[in-house]
Amino acid sequence: MECRPRTVVIADDQRLVRLGLRALLDREPDLVVVGESADGSAALRMARELRPDVIVMDVRMPGLDGISATREILRGDPERLVVVLTTFDDAEYVDNAIIAGARGFLAKDEDPQQIIDMVRGVLAGHIFIPDAHVKRLVAAASRERLTATPIALGAREAEVAGAVVRGLSNQEIATLTHTSVSTVKATLAGLMDRTGKNNRVQLALALYPLVGPQPGAWDSVV
Repeated sequence: MECRPRTVVIADDQRLVRLGLRALLDREPDLVVVGESADGSAALRMARELRPDVIVMDVRMPGLDGISATREILRGDPERLVVVLTTFDDAEYVDNAIIAGARGFLAKDEDPQQIIDMVRGVLAGHIFIPDAHVKRLVAAASRERLTATPIALGAREAEVAGAVVRGLSNQEIATLTHTSVSTVKATLAGLMDRTGKNNRVQLALALYPLVGPQPGAWDSVV
């Protein structure tokens, strides 16, 4: 049976950028753009009404900016996938996007195929952050762990933690650990509570120093 295309909403205040992204994504048989917005408030409304699989969000937009819109979208729907695409590729924007809960971050001047790879990557449950930022973020998480109260992981927690760092989805983790999705969610909630993190990307970065390199998402980190 043929799978349905995954739906995308584009939020960017520049019409030419929206048109370019729509043309780029719509030519892929597994992706379809179902909406466009020119500001964060419209993106928030579309997220609630259209419930797209992925929202491609610009950072700087009139009214509600992309970071604030991402935060509001995920506050109401934590499982919604948001990726940030911007002309401003610096540490502050990446950090703010991650704090807001974005699953991916990419500069607009990257190869267009990278944008497609990012959208497909987060749909597959992975975290998409450029290597240079990953190394900086993991180093920061490692320094934070040195000054924090040590966390001892139980056997199930360690297995789930490794899977989170790999970027696996809840269903994939449930299959891997031979448990239910509800059990995985409960374990993740406990890990978030113990690490003081409130979204999956922050949690993965916090857990990396505890579980070390895992096959998949963080292979490039030394």
